[in-house]
Amino acid sequence: MSGICDDDRPGTGTPDAPAEEWWPEAYCDEVMPPPRVSPDAWVVQLADGYALAAPEARAWEPERLTDGETVLFTQRIDHGGATLDLFADGTWQVSRPMPAAAESVYAVQAESLAETVEGCVREILDIAGAAAAAGTYDLAYYTFTEAAPYRFDAATGTFSPAGALQ
Repeated sequence: MSGICDDDRPGTGTPDAPAEEWWPEAYCDEVMPPPRVSPDAWVVQLADGYALAAPEARAWEPERLTDGETVLFTQRIDHGGATLDLFADGTWQVSRPMPAAAESVYAVQAESLAETVEGCVREILDIAGAAAAAGTYDLAYYTFTEAAPYRFDAATGTFSPAGALQ
């Protein structure tokens, strides 16, 4: 999912209180809408039913939801952010190490996603070179989940994990 970090901000969670962020899997591409706090936060009520909210940046109509319909959702767990200082000689320092529970680090200004801070630094240096890359970068520490099915219940206007409904 190439655009899963495209909301141009450092992480909002913390190591002690990670933030859960969700998207319909169909919205996970190069230009993603801002995340929402749960699959239910993507539900909008219409005069005659419910729909899946359309991304604000696209001229899409809300997608109508029917009772029992299954929608795939992707979750990003945000473990908070840090600041990376990258120096002209290629050395660097980070204000907070990557939490053990995080699986990815994203450098916002460089749009670089890697599995480690070291990997993120290597990507930045490979693209720009040490002198050009020197500067301060906002980092966000994330864990991504595979898309999972959620079933819509029209009586309550909410989603439940697909395996939870009988």
